[in-house]
Amino acid sequence: MNSKNIIIGIGVLAFLGILFWAGKNNAKPAEQTEGPKIESSLTANISSFDFGTIQMKNGNVEKVFTLKNEGDAEIRFANVFTSCMCTTAYLEKAGEKQGPFGMPGHGGPSASPRLSVLPGETMNVRVVFDPNAHGPAGVGLMERTVHLVEEGGAEEVLSIRSMVTP
Repeated sequence: MNSKNIIIGIGVLAFLGILFWAGKNNAKPAEQTEGPKIESSLTANISSFDFGTIQMKNGNVEKVFTLKNEGDAEIRFANVFTSCMCTTAYLEKAGEKQGPFGMPGHGGPSASPRLSVLPGETMNVRVVFDPNAHGPAGVGLMERTVHLVEEGGAEEVLSIRSMVTP
């Protein structure tokens, strides 16, 4: 190798190092980019559920979460969405059912929530997980979330997980 190639190589490495360093120093930590978290008045009987090991061939599984408005004001939802298109959610209260709600931007369900929960009232969130949604390669540990975003910005997050086998 001649000295010209060595100098060019060092120059390229130095340039890449400067780009990496500049990008790292300009990135804001997560706590600076997010506003203060607003606590929801909704309380869930449980907020996380593990289906254990499920087989693709057995089809969809579902879990119903019960939530209660422990606050003194009516709760209205601005958005309800899931973290993956393999998961859908339905809001249910006193015979009223809304949904399905799915992952935004991926052609899945995108209904607008119109349900409100008065102080002291309960509601259910039925979460349906399709272990076949990712095809034969979709095996292993799956962790998914459902986000219930209130008009005031508060958010309740429910989570499910399962070990998917063929």
